[in-house]
Amino acid sequence: MPLKNRNIAGMTRFKRGYLLAAGLLACLITAPLNAAPADSQFRNGLSAYNGGNYLKALEIWLPLAQQEDAKSQAGVGFIYHRGLGVDVDNQKAFFWLRKAAEHGQPEGQMMLGSLYFYGQGVGQSYVQAYAWCDLAQDGGSADAESCRGAALQSLKSDGDLKLAFKLSSDLHRRFAGQH
Repeated sequence: MPLKNRNIAGMTRFKRGYLLAAGLLACLITAPLNAAPADSQFRNGLSAYNGGNYLKALEIWLPLAQQEDAKSQAGVGFIYHRGLGVDVDNQKAFFWLRKAAEHGQPEGQMMLGSLYFYGQGVGQSYVQAYAWCDLAQDGGSADAESCRGAALQSLKSDGDLKLAFKLSSDLHRRFAGQH
């Protein structure tokens, strides 16, 4: 992947933030103590994940993800993206992270933006990366600022900037109140 069209400083900051995404599941969601059964199941998967038993986490989260649980969708997407206990599969990662992102899950939105930034599992698009990471930043994702900034610095034309801002605005309207 050629670097000639990218801002190296922005990429370095983004990579640092991207590596912090390895801790994604540790800060994915802090479930309340009086959690509903699905939250309890999610936490069981999180315990398996934190213990390094990624296949067990996937076994717990996949049925929850299929039932539209956004936290589990983000977890499944992250496992496929990082190849934790499974082969790296960025197309599956994109599928699950997109679902989590569309359910308003900020870490899912940030990771979806990073897939667009690097063109992993989807065609590379700094416009999409900016818009999803901007939405994630507003939703409270700690790593989204680096993603958003790197994508913004990578947009080279006024037309792309306008498209990125319009898409971000559209996503904010579409997902208003989901965070």
